[in-house]
Amino acid sequence: MMESEQCKAMLSSPAWRFRCLHHAHRAAVNASMARCGVPEPGQPFILFALERIGNGSIDTQRELAERLWLSPATVTASLKALEKQGYVRRVTDENDMRRKRIEITERGREAEVLCRRAFVQVDDVMYRGFSETELSQ
Repeated sequence: MMESEQCKAMLSSPAWRFRCLHHAHRAAVNASMARCGVPEPGQPFILFALERIGNGSIDTQRELAERLWLSPATVTASLKALEKQGYVRRVTDENDMRRKRIEITERGREAEVLCRRAFVQVDDVMYRGFSETELSQ
């Protein structure tokens, strides 16, 4: 196969199209979050997890990493940034001083709502025109 044919095959592959779609979705979500007034929450899924899965808090960073399928190092870095921005706080467990519970702050809750709104806006545009059957597929 010639190089240009290989290139055409790669660019038409489902994996390449998925990658392009993923990048377009990320750019659209970032633009939507900016329009909604979200000041760079870094990892909105951590805010989603804290608010939706953990009812405002999760026992440990390790639990959070496992629930989100992220490495503990990624969660640690993200939590540091979110804590610095005032979106989350770490609270020492009264029964075990070595253990720190991760809690979302009021500012984090407000950002989570705005982030969720931004994702919904992008999804509404992305899926416009699809039938219920097509969406379920």
